Amino acid sequence: MSEKVSNTDETKSKTSEREYDIFKDSPVRYIGFSNEIGEALRKVIPLKYVAFSYVIEIIYFFSDALHKGHKAYNDPNAPDNLHLHVLKKSSHTI
Repeated sequence: MSEKVSNTDETKSKTSEREYDIFKDSPVRYIGFSNEIGEALRKVIPLKYVAFSYVIEIIYFFSDALHKGHKAYNDPNAPDNLHLHVLKKSSHTI
């Protein structure tokens, strides 16, 4: 039984060590699905609103990628090839 407790404690510590990501750990993440809502409502709303839902989703996407790239650029543990490191971290959102 003590093993279960230690495994639970280990899981909790790994979760608490993870850095908070506003684009994945908050309700902001649902903005990334705005184009899906626009497509679902395509038959009942004007097309300009469907297009606007894509604009919102694209802004969310680039904001997330820029945020990850900025964090990677300022990472003190980054490898020698900083530009490749930033590119990898930024493209991870794709």
